[in-house]
Amino acid sequence: MQARSQRRLGHIRVTSVLLVSIKNVERNTCVVTCHFPRIWQPLARLLFDMRSRFLKNKKITGTYSATMGATTCAACPAYSTAPPESSAATACTCIAGSSGLNGGPTCNLCVEGKHQANIGSEVCDDCVAGKWLADSGRSDSADCIACGRGKYSIQAGAISEGTCDVCASGKYLDSEGNDAESDCDHCPANSGNNPAASTASSDCKCNSGSSGPDGGLCTECVAGTYTATRGNASCQSCPANSDSSAGSITITACTCNAGSTGPVEGGGPCTQCVAGKYKIASGDAACSNCLPGQYSTAVGATSDVCQGCPSNSDVGHAQRIVTGGNQLSSRGTF
Repeated sequence: MQARSQRRLGHIRVTSVLLVSIKNVERNTCVVTCHFPRIWQPLARLLFDMRSRFLKNKKITGTYSATMGATTCAACPAYSTAPPESSAATACTCIAGSSGLNGGPTCNLCVEGKHQANIGSEVCDDCVAGKWLADSGRSDSADCIACGRGKYSIQAGAISEGTCDVCASGKYLDSEGNDAESDCDHCPANSGNNPAASTASSDCKCNSGSSGPDGGLCTECVAGTYTATRGNASCQSCPANSDSSAGSITITACTCNAGSTGPVEGGGPCTQCVAGKYKIASGDAACSNCLPGQYSTAVGATSDVCQGCPSNSDVGHAQRIVTGGNQLSSRGTF
């Protein structure tokens, strides 16, 4: 029983040694002498020869040997490779994502902002303007990341999103990967008031003094109206007896019409000139009196409509109204 156990342990030990020996062959250490019991040596030699032939026929890339009959192969420089059975260092070419001379001495990974798709001694290409790349060793132009909507970049080979500039307020950009400020679209006429880096026309708001939908056609407030609000707000009418120019943005732009008078600062209220007075121009000026010996019945007169009093009468500077052929004086006498 004990002898059988010892033989079993011997078999296991021999098998382990054989496996280690065979693996060492793959590492090119070429175990030549193994301390096997005589009965196992023919089998060990057979396995060793089979493994050697297998490795000889195995196609290994990334290595070369310039020596005939060499038992080992030299590895290509970092980031390079070579076809199977290469016989010279010049067969080593830089892998995609790197650049350098064929055969070395070194191949370097493409730096940030660059890429290279081919094997060989080719230079790394910049990511085009409008894109950026923060990683090194990239092989595909598709790895370059486009500047987002509302942004653009004029710089080729950019390495961070921070190189992407934003479209200014009053403009927007709804596509990615743009390479010029001129790619930013202007907001519609009479609108803007949108934040920088806007991505849609709907971000544009009507200016004060204009009215319309966000991102749409904004129309100036017509004369006699105003709006101080930006965005989709209606124009408000000026107070009675006042007017404003088109596109007014505040109520103080409303000034009294001719024939009316009001506060100096504008914005109303404006009252019509009473009978016996008139006002030719618009604005905040006071109404003018009819001259002595004249009168007027018109209210809100916009021109000098004062008339002379009948013969043998005088009304001074005050208002006089003639009714039914009789003149009423300011003192209440005829």
